[in-house]
Amino acid sequence: MDEVSGIAGTGPIRLRLAVRNRGTADWPVLDNFARVLPPFTVYLEARLTRLSQSTGSEESAIVHDLTLDRDVQAGETIIQRVSLPRPAGAGRYRLDISVVQKDGPQLVEPPSQMLHQVFELTTEAVEEETADESGARVF
Repeated sequence: MDEVSGIAGTGPIRLRLAVRNRGTADWPVLDNFARVLPPFTVYLEARLTRLSQSTGSEESAIVHDLTLDRDVQAGETIIQRVSLPRPAGAGRYRLDISVVQKDGPQLVEPPSQMLHQVFELTTEAVEEETADESGARVF
């Protein structure tokens, strides 16, 4: 079972992520003004799934596509801040963030899933979050 942490407050869920391109090809990113994703654009997909309090089974999921701040060269790591709209209700959620490529081979080798975390969403205060040596969010 995944470790459960708390995320408190009333605003958006804000994360600071370390995004590493472990592949051999550069990742082109989406122009923030583009209305349609061009082929081979690489972006982050955040899937926020509400879990049943009693059984832990999935109840509903919301998917958010998040642009990368800039192109990521092969072998490079960037630190990126992301902001997700807060779900309407408190409860137990699972957050999965993956790297996705539009209309190209999916980034499965190495695995593209960056984050898989179960947490309680509350409006109560929780302990201060910690960060690893790169400053990325650690739950």
